[in-house]
Amino acid sequence: MRRLSFHVVWIALWFGLSNASQASPARASLCQPPELTHFTCQTAAKKTVSLCGAGGNSLQYRFGKPRAVELQFPKEIAAGAQQFKYAHYFRAQTDYWELRFTNNDVGYTVFERSVDGKKSAGVEISLANGAEKQITCVGKFVSNLEALKSAVPCDAESALNAGFCPAR
Repeated sequence: MRRLSFHVVWIALWFGLSNASQASPARASLCQPPELTHFTCQTAAKKTVSLCGAGGNSLQYRFGKPRAVELQFPKEIAAGAQQFKYAHYFRAQTDYWELRFTNNDVGYTVFERSVDGKKSAGVEISLANGAEKQITCVGKFVSNLEALKSAVPCDAESALNAGFCPAR
């Protein structure tokens, strides 16, 4: 009996912890059900960066807090994927994914990078005057930028793609 209760407690504890870790990213996302969260993370300023979609060509970038979104691009999510461009670079121990868009002459690049097993993510912002800023994710992040490859046009101008975009 004692052995059975130990296993029941262990299974319940394991199940509870695994569900809690799976639920955490969803709470941190600015995406709303039934939208898919393609990317989400928290910044040092306690703001959230999210890429949300609802399948097909729908895609939208959101930045801010759950009840105070500061930037939403594009305004309409329905055909938003066509407003973005993706880039990807891979070699041994290195994997870079980027999704880029421009809004009011400001360039935004959502990125996920893995170098020698160390992962990083965030947003790079390029102003019209050439100034640049990087907002990095702190803690765990959720990223599935690769899944957007079939919906988002390739970025032929990105050095990551080396000027090559596969034919669709």
